[in-house]
Amino acid sequence: MAFDTIAARNRDAGRWRKALALSLSLHVAVVVYAVTATRVRREERSTAPVVVMVMSGEAPPMPLPPPAQL
Repeated sequence: MAFDTIAARNRDAGRWRKALALSLSLHVAVVVYAVTATRVRREERSTAPVVVMVMSGEAPPMPLPPPAQL
């Protein structure tokens, strides 16, 4: 009877070990994916062309009013 109890405990411990190993591997996989995805996005962003817009301090001239119709 004591052997059955020890075997049951070992079986439960094995289940916990498998569950913890699976959880650890999934967490490591998620972290690795997040790090590599961030690195790829940074590389894509750095290769994009840079657009610089320079505006003068003066406002553009106002458009002429339409000609009067007679």
